[in-house]
Amino acid sequence: TWRHRPAKDLSLNLRVADGVLDRFVAHARECFPEEACGFFVGRGDSADRFLPAVNALHSRTAFAVEPEFLFRMFRSLRASGEEMVAVCHSHPSSPAVLSTRDIDGAHYPDAAHVVVSLVGPRPEIRAYRVLRDQAIEIALHAIV
Repeated sequence: TWRHRPAKDLSLNLRVADGVLDRFVAHARECFPEEACGFFVGRGDSADRFLPAVNALHSRTAFAVEPEFLFRMFRSLRASGEEMVAVCHSHPSSPAVLSTRDIDGAHYPDAAHVVVSLVGPRPEIRAYRVLRDQAIEIALHAIV
């Protein structure tokens, strides 16, 4: 069965397994100059892997994932006992801060939201929880 964590019990931490952030950044670079998108999956507040998705909008400033992809992903997660831990996307030309559009489009209240900015010499990655239409930055721990 699909496990649902009530929003009030959400962690203010996100642990990411070794190599997962690297795969996310590589996907963001491959999609540049468009926004990249995908998901961290695992259990609880621990992400074990990154699932890249196609940005159906092909936009430099917004992203959307095809409903068919989401359907297949959730069915696979249900079968494996995993959860969607975070919704991930890139900001090719702006800071790693959730935009108003990102906050308005946060349809999965149990998931963290991870943004990588490709501005500057090195990628900047930040994680958030969206609660009551506000982005709250959370700690992002890379496990190595």
